[in-house]
Amino acid sequence: MICIDLIGIDRRKITTASCNILERLARWDAQVAQASDSDDVGTVAIAKHLYKSYVRVVEPLQDQWGQILKVLAVDAQSATIAPSLWSALVVAQRGIARLEWTLGKLPGQAVRPAVQDLLLELAPANSASFPVVLVADDSEIAEAELIGLPITLAQSPLGWPRMAHGLARFLWPDPGAPDARENTMLDQWDEIALNWLGPAYAFALMDCALHQPNTSADKDIWARLSSIRTVLSRDALWLPEMQEFFLDLQSVNGWQSGEDLQRVTDDNELSLTRNSPISFDGVGAAGGELITAKELAAGNMPKSRAFEFADLAIAEAVAERLQNGILASSRALLASHEARRLQDKLLDDAAPAPETVYQILEGLREEPLTSGQILTGAWLQRERARRKWLELALQAADPVAAYGSQLFFLDALVLKSLETAAVHRVLVR
Repeated sequence: MICIDLIGIDRRKITTASCNILERLARWDAQVAQASDSDDVGTVAIAKHLYKSYVRVVEPLQDQWGQILKVLAVDAQSATIAPSLWSALVVAQRGIARLEWTLGKLPGQAVRPAVQDLLLELAPANSASFPVVLVADDSEIAEAELIGLPITLAQSPLGWPRMAHGLARFLWPDPGAPDARENTMLDQWDEIALNWLGPAYAFALMDCALHQPNTSADKDIWARLSSIRTVLSRDALWLPEMQEFFLDLQSVNGWQSGEDLQRVTDDNELSLTRNSPISFDGVGAAGGELITAKELAAGNMPKSRAFEFADLAIAEAVAERLQNGILASSRALLASHEARRLQDKLLDDAAPAPETVYQILEGLREEPLTSGQILTGAWLQRERARRKWLELALQAADPVAAYGSQLFFLDALVLKSLETAAVHRVLVR
């Protein structure tokens, strides 16, 4: 036995790696199970063959789930962890990476209509549909004429923000030199994606990095994430949950030593202090103007964001609704106490004038949420809930299925929220 004690991150490291493994296995299993129900004999045969590979990855983990549960139960900051435990998780992650590539063998994969709704919301007005293709890994898409969506994320809206980079590249394939105002490693496509989706894009990119450790693409993502952290910290949009994910990611992927991790924590302490109180009720107008092709061609990134600091309160409200199993697609423009005052005023007037009625009803209307608000709230809920999901799953007979049930329920809520908000936006145009 050895003692792993890197500034108290050992259990978080195990938690992050375990959640990552269970999520990816659950998504892979769901894709293959769907193919197994196909009417096509060839598709079913391929699915059965792929499932044998899945069993070879899962079986060695059966003896590790109980050990992981014991690690999570330790009260001290550091835990004594058998070397074989971490080795098993590393081997599993490599095996899952190979599994995910096999999904490309399954025919009949389709892109959900909600994907196009998201891209059309982000794109300039009057845009047509976009050429989205399902791929094993979106890093393999180099052509500006295509937007890649990993097959494993086809049913997972929390991963869709990764397409924002591809959409920006599709709309503006030659953006010119990077903005001299920013001393970062970001290309302008990353800046546009942040402008559109804010923290949701950063969360999705960190999740992508967690899936592909120790590769050349991993180093590129690390440089981009470091710059994203700088930009979002400057604008008070780098959230505590993002910082924890960032530190876990560094630990799991072995990017930095414990001393480096401690320094990163110290450097970002101020960035985690929000610069104004957040109210979850009656928030004023949030969201800046989307960048236009003319602005990009002129090399002028807009000062305002599509996702701004005020949107954090809305994202928090989204997270709370999702936690309670409620759709989050719109919000009232007035605080609840003001809405009740108008309702009482309408009820107290025995014969209100028509213009008064319309004025009061106008004040009671709701506006659709943006995809950035919904997806940021969804990521906050996922990050806050995953430790509980993991503990419950490890106590179940089938940890993969148990973790997947929680994950897929959140996916379904988020997907329905995005779809409902998209319809709402069409109706209020």
